[in-house]
Amino acid sequence: MEGIEQKTPEGVLTFHSLRHTHITEAVAAAGREGLSTRDVMQHCRLSNENLLNGYNHVQEANQQRLVSAMVMDVEEAGEQWL
Repeated sequence: MEGIEQKTPEGVLTFHSLRHTHITEAVAAAGREGLSTRDVMQHCRLSNENLLNGYNHVQEANQQRLVSAMVMDVEEAGEQWL
């Protein structure tokens, strides 16, 4: 991994780190495309959901977007009842 900082304050980069990133991105893409968890597991060669959950790292920005979307849904639903 020439030219890539391998040790940072956030941690150490290894080849295995790329697996975590790939699986996280695969889960995000599957969500956008309406694909199943099983599709991701098969693609990433994972035998069970515990492994998938261990490798998948939901990004904080996505969590914030999810909460914002939920709040907007609740607000819109409330307006319909007024």
